[in-house]
This record gives sequence, C-alpha cells and structure tokens, in this order.
Amino acid sequence: MNRPNCFDRRGDDDPIAQTAADWLLRRTAGLTGGEEAEFQTWLTADQRNQTAYAGVQRTWSTLNEPRERGEVAELHRALDALQRRREQRSRRPVIAAVGLAAAALAFGMFFPTTRVAVAPPITVSARPDRQVLPDGSVIELKSGAE
Repeated sequence: MNRPNCFDRRGDDDPIAQTAADWLLRRTAGLTGGEEAEFQTWLTADQRNQTAYAGVQRTWSTLNEPRERGEVAELHRALDALQRRREQRSRRPVIAAVGLAAAALAFGMFFPTTRVAVAPPITVSARPDRQVLPDGSVIELKSGAE
C-alpha cells in the first residue's frame, strides 16, 4: 500500500488519510472478495479510519459530480480556459520587458545624447587685469575681479 495517490497534494503525511485514499482508488477499480474483507477489517479497526475514508469519499464524490451529470466536456472547456489565462499571465512580464527594451532602443535612436563640448580653460595673461578668452579675445578686469 505504498503507492502514491491523487489525494496527497498538500504534502499530507497522515498515513491514515493516505491509506484511506488508496483504499478508495482500489475499491473504485474493483476489489476481490479477499481484498474487500481486508478493507472492512481496516475500516472497522479504528474510528479514525472510518473518518478518513468518509472524507476521502466525499472529496472523490465532489470531484466526480461533473462526470455523473454529463458535464465533462464543459469541465474540460473551463479547465482549458483557465490554463490559457494562466499562460497569458505568465507571458505578460516577458512582453512588458521586451516592450520596455524596444522603447529604450527607439528613444536612443531618435533622441541621441548630445555631448557638450568642454571649453578650454581661460588663460590669464601676465597682467592680472587682462585675460585671453578661448576665442582669442582679450578682456580687462578690475583688480580682484574674476
């Protein structure tokens, strides 16, 4: 009875619940007379077994309702729609990143950065009140002026 079962989705380590799920799956597939007797012995051995089996049976019944009502195709359509929405959501961040990169590239192409030319430093002549500017013109300043 160490086979995995479909009810062990929450990481539930409860051996009674796992055994109950295993018995339900085995009974659904069909038991021999000896296996049915073994099941009855397990079921009546402990109240916790009965409680666990009843819970697993309720879950199975709830999950089986669409099939019993003939709504399997509708259920598959709904599951497919949910899967498509999940896939679309997982693509959104990638699409946004690609769009942002394209916008940055376009911005760089259409609005290139311009480099500002740095003017050479002003040279000061030997006389403190006279300065030669980068264009070659000369200015005279009062003493202490910059």
